[in-house]
Amino acid sequence: MNHSSAAVILALLLFGPLWTLAAGQAHSIGSGAWAKIGVPTGLVMPGIYFAVIKLLG
Repeated sequence: MNHSSAAVILALLLFGPLWTLAAGQAHSIGSGAWAKIGVPTGLVMPGIYFAVIKLLG
């Protein structure tokens, strides 16, 4: 992994949750409801992403 890839991953890990919290607040979604959708999705999506990268790479 080169430095630019690591920087992008770090930026997504740090700033991604901030945008989702702001979006939840803007749409009046409570943190509990947001977590019920976001946590399972957040656990599954990276697995799918890395599986696709593994298949294509």
